[in-house]
Amino acid sequence: SSGINAEYGGNIAIVGYNSGHVTAFNLQSGINRGLFGKIHAHRGKVTGVASDNINKLVISVGHDMNLKLWDLSSRTLCHTVSLPHSATHCTLHRDSNLLAVSMSDSTVCLVDIDTRKIVRNFKHSDSILDMCFSLDGKSLLVATSDSIIRQWDLITARLVDCFKTPTLVTSLSLSRESLVTTHNNELGICLWTNRTLYETVDLKPLPDDYKPELVELGDEESVLEMEVENDSTEEWKSTEQINESLITLSSAPKARWTALTKLDIIKKRNKPKAPPTAPKAAPFFLSTTKELVPKFIVEEKKEETVEKMKPVRSEESEFQRKIMCTENVRDILEYLDSLTPSTLDIELQSLAPLDGGTHELVERFTDILISAVKIRANYDVLQAYISVFLKYNRRYLIETGSLHDKLAELKSLHSESWQEMQQKIQECLCVTTFLKSATL
Repeated sequence: SSGINAEYGGNIAIVGYNSGHVTAFNLQSGINRGLFGKIHAHRGKVTGVASDNINKLVISVGHDMNLKLWDLSSRTLCHTVSLPHSATHCTLHRDSNLLAVSMSDSTVCLVDIDTRKIVRNFKHSDSILDMCFSLDGKSLLVATSDSIIRQWDLITARLVDCFKTPTLVTSLSLSRESLVTTHNNELGICLWTNRTLYETVDLKPLPDDYKPELVELGDEESVLEMEVENDSTEEWKSTEQINESLITLSSAPKARWTALTKLDIIKKRNKPKAPPTAPKAAPFFLSTTKELVPKFIVEEKKEETVEKMKPVRSEESEFQRKIMCTENVRDILEYLDSLTPSTLDIELQSLAPLDGGTHELVERFTDILISAVKIRANYDVLQAYISVFLKYNRRYLIETGSLHDKLAELKSLHSESWQEMQQKIQECLCVTTFLKSATL
């Protein structure tokens, strides 16, 4: 046999032969389930076989420069993809349905099984010994006969990592934590640690004339530590807002600002059905009625009804001092983000004169909202502030004519920014829908 692969369930083995036959065997009973094709699957040696993750297709490649897709149940030919050269090996990433095929001219072509097209080509300087995909299917590692291991980024089709070993790599396998390799004339296996798990690594594309460094292998007596050049590139941190013309969302969790708009529903849901009552204390002597059959006399206590009054503040709060004394709108927004939803809800209720506030507080907070809409920062949290502010102070805002011009300006700015954002969202949805449906 020249190629063997087990299907996803582990019940059937697919075997390719030098004669061009491809056969299916039951692994439990060893019974031959039949040949793929009428006589031969390929005209020449079969160099690789693979199967998808739903046990529907079987892929085979050979020296006849053809990649063939077979139906596993009926063992009939579904599709044929012509290759530029004869294939020497293949490996399939089952989650993404990407097949890497190494060819006789030292080229690896990447075939999309869903679209039946070649989507990438990676040229190498020497013949290919082995290759494997990363777990996420974004990288392909290739070992060549010049003792070099290369890592290709499949999205950009660029070489991002490359190193040389003292001896030939006979096979390799990649997991999330490490790379496992075996070498010619070496009895053991080598484990290579993934540096991205312990530090920030910037995988920049390597130039075409890059010369890989030789990495020595460790032995049982001593482990040679490799000096890795520390990349001076620091981890880039995004600014709070790139440009004031761009609408920027806040980094606050979604549950924080959504709870502010639905705080009354949350309080109603969490309110107990009945207030907690203390158990009645039994007296030491129980009085009875003067009857033939005496009964205990139970004294009924009248419940005192306490009328709940809405608290009215007698002095200025820290929230009111902040919004009146702070000129920078960004500092005010940062202070509002530090408050809990319950505290901010109470403060926004207490801005109007009838609720313990003043006309100046309502006017000042309206100006803050106008300035915040203009700078387009914390756009998602700002919607919650506007919603709660209008809910509690709408009556005072309607009755006060001096605030109507400010409310009209706030409405105009808000509508303009929202229309612009809605247009951008629609554009992104159109592009995403096109990329999902179009065959590139």
